[in-house]
Amino acid sequence: MAWHDDFWGNTYQTSTGNVNFGLQIYYDRKFLKRAIQELRLVPLGQKRPLPMGSGKQIRFFRYDTIDPSTSALTEGINPNATVVTGQEVNATLEEWGAFSQHSSLVSNIHIDRKLNGVVDLWGEQAAESVDLRTWKEVAQNGIWPIRVDSLTENDPTSYSVNGTVVTETTLNSTTVVCVGTSASVGSSNDWWNGGILEVYEGTNMGQSRVVSDYSAGTTVATITVASAFEASCDGTSKFRLVTTAGLTAGDIPTYDSFREVVANLKANRAMPMDNGYYVALMHPFVTADLMSDSTWTGVEQYRGSASKIYQGEVGKFMGVRVIETTRPFRCAANTHGTYSATGNVYTNLFLGREAFGITTFPGKTKPKIIIKNPGPQDTSNPLNRFSTVGWRLDFVPKALNANWAIGLFTYH
Repeated sequence: MAWHDDFWGNTYQTSTGNVNFGLQIYYDRKFLKRAIQELRLVPLGQKRPLPMGSGKQIRFFRYDTIDPSTSALTEGINPNATVVTGQEVNATLEEWGAFSQHSSLVSNIHIDRKLNGVVDLWGEQAAESVDLRTWKEVAQNGIWPIRVDSLTENDPTSYSVNGTVVTETTLNSTTVVCVGTSASVGSSNDWWNGGILEVYEGTNMGQSRVVSDYSAGTTVATITVASAFEASCDGTSKFRLVTTAGLTAGDIPTYDSFREVVANLKANRAMPMDNGYYVALMHPFVTADLMSDSTWTGVEQYRGSASKIYQGEVGKFMGVRVIETTRPFRCAANTHGTYSATGNVYTNLFLGREAFGITTFPGKTKPKIIIKNPGPQDTSNPLNRFSTVGWRLDFVPKALNANWAIGLFTYH
């Protein structure tokens, strides 16, 4: 049994007690079932296997697009070779897991109802933990940001501008980006703090970073980002700079905002998913605003004819398949670098293929539901007073191309 598209394979149970084999299989299936039901974002990533014994580092490669040819070949003469460029994207494997401790949890009967419920809860918690970690990676390091009130775009006195990095300065390190004159970017210090800087062309293309400090300066405006780009920005680096400040309760997704998102995905040459659609992930509060539109198509209207229905899919809108999730990336206004489960600003993700990657593992390195019962060699539990139930997984997500992952900022 697999966890949605082979991300999470068969589980294994470790026990120092006397849980019988039939009970182990039952608990493993319960764990996987709940995990499958809760996963939303992770199954949409491109899988990257990490061979066993290869260490903790995994290396992705993000290719730049190749411009179309502008002239025909000359008969009998080979053209010059085209240089295929791109950037390495490295990630370090992370260890994830959690457990609970219970008094007299596991009994000798075949089905322990109390343990069954706990395993169910841990399946849900494991899936939400993995999904949320992936949301944070994509939302902070790999989105093309768009505000739902996009009429204010590219205005230095408002909340969104485009520009090109200036090279006549020494401030183009991996953590400080020189972004042009104060007049073109904004004349108020700290105006862009907590926003997103996304490089859509040139060096560092396809990366976004949270802004930790903005300085208007006297002639040149500079931005400090919260985490380093993979290389130093230079004069080829064209950027988008967007904050979530100023969004209010009326800023909800509309037909026009969907149209703009889809147009940008197509203009960025984002590839649709295998079923020919882009995919959006949204909170139920957000999808509720869409369902009143006359062009909304509920999933029940096409379920029988679709080749694939995503877990949590609720409908189609403007050629986008919409998936609901109760744990999207949320933040308070203009604090995009800080996730808040109660934040009013939602980052709604619109994805094409290869927008982000996740690690998968061959062999026995799989997620585990781990049940441990007291035993004669367990010195940490000398009086056999408790048992533990938990899970663990080694994995890491990585944003690959922000041009193919649009983050639409809305307010609820």
